[in-house]
Order: sequence, then structure tokens, then C-alpha cells
Amino acid sequence: MNRGPGALALGLVLCLLAGAFGAFSLYIPGIALVLLWALAEASVRLAARRAGIAREPVLASAEEGTPLTLTVTVTGGASRLPLAGGELVRWPGAGPEPLGRLRGQPASFVVRPSGRGRQTIAPSELRFGDPLGICTRSLSSHEAEVLVLPRVERIDRAALAQILGADESGRRHAAAEVDALRPYRPGAPASRIHWRTAARTGVLMERSLSAEKDRLPLIVLDARRPADGGTLDMAVRATASLCLGIGRLGGCRLLLPGEQRAQRLESDLSSWPGIHERLALVCAGSPLARTAYEHAGIVLWVTASLTADPMLGRRGAGGGYFRVSPFTQEDRPVLMHVAGCTLQPIRQSGAARAVA
Repeated sequence: MNRGPGALALGLVLCLLAGAFGAFSLYIPGIALVLLWALAEASVRLAARRAGIAREPVLASAEEGTPLTLTVTVTGGASRLPLAGGELVRWPGAGPEPLGRLRGQPASFVVRPSGRGRQTIAPSELRFGDPLGICTRSLSSHEAEVLVLPRVERIDRAALAQILGADESGRRHAAAEVDALRPYRPGAPASRIHWRTAARTGVLMERSLSAEKDRLPLIVLDARRPADGGTLDMAVRATASLCLGIGRLGGCRLLLPGEQRAQRLESDLSSWPGIHERLALVCAGSPLARTAYEHAGIVLWVTASLTADPMLGRRGAGGGYFRVSPFTQEDRPVLMHVAGCTLQPIRQSGAARAVA
């Protein structure tokens, strides 16, 4: 609370009364109050003008529940005039600390962001004032913007590989199928050349393998009509966990709400950081691009909706189809639990039947 204006006004009033009524004894407290106000004001202003506060990092990312360390550094803030004192509030709600030894030394504190998406951590504050509260000044650091990434949970590698029809090294049990032949492209591996056609026609033709296009497992995150925000977060965590688990088994594709094409995650996981960030920003209600999944082989449909699953209406496609949801369907076996969700078959491949 800044008492400066009141102290100054009282001092001036006492001086005016002393002059108006000849009560010279009132000059002493009046002048004392004015001088005290002036000294406090000058001391605090000088200390605040020489001070600085910075907090790092300004931009950061952290997984749900993971500690994030922020560092506050205070520079200057010392005044040769009496009365000025300083204190640091590292984060909103924290108690003030005397500036003292904190001046010039990094001061750290830890936050645990919860709930995925972009979050803002309010600024740290540096306060100056005198013991009587006559004058106060404050400086603030920049606020920190944190992208909270969905939590990733470990998945049983052997069980996941068996469900997908692969071994633990990532090799698919099913052989790649030839969809079509196309003119040979310079630089393509010689193993793709269809030598029978070349011998018969004299023209180099290249095999187009379905494994290259559609046979990587496809994870579809359906954010339409979620039961609530909590179940959508569970579905996003399950999606992140499956992406990383299947990616390590040889790669997968991911179709996110509002995107027209599925993103590839290779076994080297080079695209994982970008995918993880996109998952953090998934919102409810975004549509799905049907053409991106209608010809897929193995599909894992992740949803937080209670309504009928669109995958049930698909016809004429091979491979295995699985539903991943916080809501378990009682008439179907549970193959795996993933981040609070159950993985259940919609239409099973042979490997998945063996697991069931």
C-alpha cells in the first residue's frame, strides 16, 4: 500500500494550519512529514531505476507433469539513499523474499504445468519500498509461454508388435504387395526393377509397393464429439504413446484432426518432436479428411466419443482395424491398455486374432 500521497498531503496541511493560525509548533511535524516523503520517494525511485529483472526461458516446452525450471536474475536495485529496500516474488502466489544476496545471482524455481496446450506463467515481480510504506515501486519480468506436451506412456513392445503383425525389430509378417508397375525413376533402388517386364519389353519398369504407401500402420485421432475435455486429453495421450511405440517398431503414419494428409513417423523418430507439438494443440470438433484413411491397411482409430464409430461402416478393405478409446465396448476383447484407454479390435488381422 502506497501511503506517499497521504503523508505528503498531511504534511502540507499541517504547514498551512501553522501559517494560518500562528500555531508554529505544527511546522515541526508538517515539515518532517514532507521531508520524510521526499526522502522515501527519492530512495525508492533511485533503487527502482537502477534495477532490472529477467526470467528465462521466455519460451519453453514441457511434457505434462514434468518439472520445468525457470531462472530469475535481478541486477542493480541498490540505492545510496536510506529507506529503500527490495524484495523478490518469484511467481504469483509465492511469498516475497528480501533482495539481499539475490541481487546479481540467478534464483530458480520449479513449476509443473498440467493440461496440454499453450499456457502462460505470470511474470516474476521485483518490489521496492520503504519500511513505512510511504513509497512503493515494482518491476516485472516477461511472462513465460509454455507449450505443454501430452504425456507419453510406455507400451509393451512385444504385445504391440504381435497386434500389428510384426516382430520386435519392426519387420512386418505380411509381405509387401505389388500394387502396380510404373516407369523406372533414375536413382531408384535396383531391387524395385521388375526384371520380367524389362526382359519381355526391353523397358525398365519399377514396382510400386503397397507397403510404401498404405501398409504402414495408420493412427487416426478423431476429436469430433468428445464426451468431455478430460477424455479428449486421454485420447491424445494414447495417440502420442502409440505413435512413439509403433514408430520404434518400424514407423507409422498419423492423421490429425483438420489435416488433409497423414504425417509419417519413421523409425529414426526424426519427425517426432514436431508431431508431439501438434498433438499438444489438438482441439475438439475438427473434421477428418476421409480420403487420407479410406485405403489404409492397419488402422488404429483413437476417439473420445460415445457415439458409433465411423470405422464400423467401412467396407472392402483388408488389414486390421482397432478402436482406442476411454470407453470400453463390452462385446469386444481388450487387447491392450494405453494411457487410460483400451485397444479393441473392430476387424482383426490374423495376428490380432492370435493375441485375442
